Amino acid sequence: GHIADPRAQRPLLGLLESSSQEVRLAALTALGSVMDKRAAGPLVRLLDDRSRKIRLRAIRHLGQVGSHLATPRLMRVARSTDRTLARAAVSALARSRDARAAPVLVQLLSHRDRTLRRLASQALARIHDPRSAEAILDLCRDALGGVRVTCLQALGGALRGRSHDGAFALLEEVLTGKDRAAALAAVDALAAMRDPRIPGMLVRSYPALDPQLRRPVIAILGNIPDQADVVLPRLLSALKSDESPLRSAGAWSLGKLGHTGAVNALLTAARDPEWPVRVNAAAALARLGRPEARATLRTLLSDPVSHVRANAVLGLGRTGDARSIPTILQLT
Repeated sequence: GHIADPRAQRPLLGLLESSSQEVRLAALTALGSVMDKRAAGPLVRLLDDRSRKIRLRAIRHLGQVGSHLATPRLMRVARSTDRTLARAAVSALARSRDARAAPVLVQLLSHRDRTLRRLASQALARIHDPRSAEAILDLCRDALGGVRVTCLQALGGALRGRSHDGAFALLEEVLTGKDRAAALAAVDALAAMRDPRIPGMLVRSYPALDPQLRRPVIAILGNIPDQADVVLPRLLSALKSDESPLRSAGAWSLGKLGHTGAVNALLTAARDPEWPVRVNAAAALARLGRPEARATLRTLLSDPVSHVRANAVLGLGRTGDARSIPTILQLT
């Protein structure tokens, strides 16, 4: 096992048939460094081993191998009453990315074990099968509390990069509801989806949102450059907020948006008294690479915060400011 020679796989797989539990466990441990998908069959057979420790190790190895051969057995283990084995099985199914596991994973979204729910949600996101969205959506509508939060997170993972009318309607409803945890999950789901209606809906809903939701919403709006005209006014207003986290998020999102209409506002934000705002404003100016930012970026080379100076150096490099070279060389 320590030598990790792939030729060792065959004899080690043979030792999995040993009558000695100690030998089987040692062979399993050694296999971790040499196995490939050919190990899937022998590992699946170990799921019937009398030793729980060996079954658990075999499940984890099956996740490492990622073979679809193990999916039916892992689905059964995922529904077992042994939570440790069930969690390991769900993690293994996530690594295999086999869409056949989606129905079982959707069922687990309502499990009373919070960790198992979270792992099932993550697995559905990795499998990323849009066909599971309807079942998840039905569960989201009926679920409450932590189960609903998990369902909403799973919905975003299943619909990553896609549009869905039913999901859009539900997420808009939850976003403006009274359940803050569910609303935060809805924000994450909207961030994962790609729907041309999302920017306008977020901008319209923003004034009525819970203050804890405003920062993540501002962060999302920067990810939609193809609707810059819709989101730019809201992001510019975030730079004028009394709350520094909102100003910071607004500066970062304006950098991601890449709209030249944000340059003057970012130049002002680069002189903000709060250093996180200055860091993000400098990073945004660096990303935009506009020559009119050179003078402000030069002043930031003497900022007391190293992250501000680093972003200023990057920005001056991207704008091709030869005048700043001697100062930059001193900073090195």
